[in-house]
Amino acid sequence: TWFFSHTAHRFAALLSARGQGKAAEKYETTAQSLGKSANEAWDGKWYLRGYYDKGTPLGSQTQPFCQIDSIAQSFSSLSPEAEKKRVNEALSSAFSRLFDRGSRIIRLFDPPFENAEPSPGYIESYGPGFRENGGQYTHGALWLAMALLRENRTDKAVELIQALLPDNRDLTNYEAEPYVLAADISSNPDCNGKAGWSWYTGSAGWFYRTVTENLLGIK
Repeated sequence: TWFFSHTAHRFAALLSARGQGKAAEKYETTAQSLGKSANEAWDGKWYLRGYYDKGTPLGSQTQPFCQIDSIAQSFSSLSPEAEKKRVNEALSSAFSRLFDRGSRIIRLFDPPFENAEPSPGYIESYGPGFRENGGQYTHGALWLAMALLRENRTDKAVELIQALLPDNRDLTNYEAEPYVLAADISSNPDCNGKAGWSWYTGSAGWFYRTVTENLLGIK
């Protein structure tokens, strides 16, 4: 919802610049409505990820799995309808709950799914702590750094960026090249810190954009 709202805001501005005022108004109204709705999905210290069909919350501290999800917190920084106090509290929660300094892992969410009811679907086909199921999914880690930079919280963002660099890792455990980004890093205790899908250009591209645009200010 945050992402749809953000995109609709940007399309509204583009349409307005092209003299298509009626269409621009439609997109802007939709963007505002969705942004306000997403801002209400507040769980006390962070934003919910969503809801199951029967209304059970996803990404809530009331649930045994996926209590906090980084993407819902990070993308709130893209929305002008999100309350700044909530955005910063959500980012603080994500940083403290999901960043494992010792292992240099920035988990996508925590705790991972395992025999969950209701079932979240295919994501649980990965074991706990692998890829999207509570491991470091590097896109998500970079979006968290991006959000912190957008909120002028540079020290924490730079700490995440430095943690994402593959150099200085124990390569006998990491088992990937030290000069390219991996798509994911396992947080499973049996193989904590092992990389998957190296040479992942999507993560490399987001790393480049986050550093050049959000850290250095080069558009």
